[in-house]
Amino acid sequence: MKNFYLRNYKIIHHLTTLSIFVFFLYMAGHVEIFTSIAFQILILACNYFIVNFCLKQSGIDDEVAKQLKNIQNKKESK
Repeated sequence: MKNFYLRNYKIIHHLTTLSIFVFFLYMAGHVEIFTSIAFQILILACNYFIVNFCLKQSGIDDEVAKQLKNIQNKKESK
């Protein structure tokens, strides 16, 4: 499971954040916004940049690279 997360952490974080964002828009009553292709593209673009910024600021990118390197070193030493 750890290996799966480390290899797919960006996809997991992008999908989770997008789901939360869409859920809050839906709960706020902005359902009619989802029919606009331009707004959907805007949501995807904003989500992409926000998640990348948050991953860099939190240090997850560096930690994942370090963990993957540790796993690779353990496999090579066996």
